[in-house]
Amino acid sequence: MSLADALRRRRSIRGLEGPPLSREEIAALVELALLAPAPHHTRPWRFASISQQRRAALASAMGAAWEADMVRDGLAETVRRRALERSRGRIEGAPTLLLGCLVGEGLNVYP
Repeated sequence: MSLADALRRRRSIRGLEGPPLSREEIAALVELALLAPAPHHTRPWRFASISQQRRAALASAMGAAWEADMVRDGLAETVRRRALERSRGRIEGAPTLLLGCLVGEGLNVYP
């Protein structure tokens, strides 16, 4: 498959079902993710596996920030509520939640 075909066929899957991944499966996924190219031979990614117990707090914090953005954008309350409920459902309902974060620590800084 050519790179162009791979990019065209790429898709995000949000409706995964099944049992949560094991620690070993999560470690294998993170190991593969770290093979992705990064600038200047760095590894600017950090990953966190979010436990079921912490997901409600994460969903609330993310939702509050997102709702503030949507208010500034002038979106109607019904639109905001629907989007926030859908987002909360994805965060709390996923069998495994692995959060990828990009960090600037150790990266070159240019003026």
